Amino acid sequence: MWDIAKKHEVCGMDGADLELGAEEVLSELKGSYHLAIVTNNSVEAAEITLRDNGILEYFDIIIGRELKKALKPSPDGYLRVLDEFKNSASEWLSVGDSWIDGMASMSAGIKFIAY
Repeated sequence: MWDIAKKHEVCGMDGADLELGAEEVLSELKGSYHLAIVTNNSVEAAEITLRDNGILEYFDIIIGRELKKALKPSPDGYLRVLDEFKNSASEWLSVGDSWIDGMASMSAGIKFIAY
């Protein structure tokens, strides 16, 4: 079942472009902060899109649906990031574009900025 979803995710992200200035922001942050992606999509779909846009190397970890117990708005993916890097939630900041990102982040104790 998830293979069907992944096929459509990859197709749906084909040709997705970066927001203006996104690569410059990532370049500034890389090396000073850990950068992670938590997505309800598959890791493969996310990696393909990031690679196609030339920004995959900026991220330290990508947590897709295969790597968490429950999808957002569950905090599971964010808790996995915290466990991976052994940081306190207060040391992280989450940026997302939907209410489920905010709910999952805040449930993990991570401050959230809506984009």
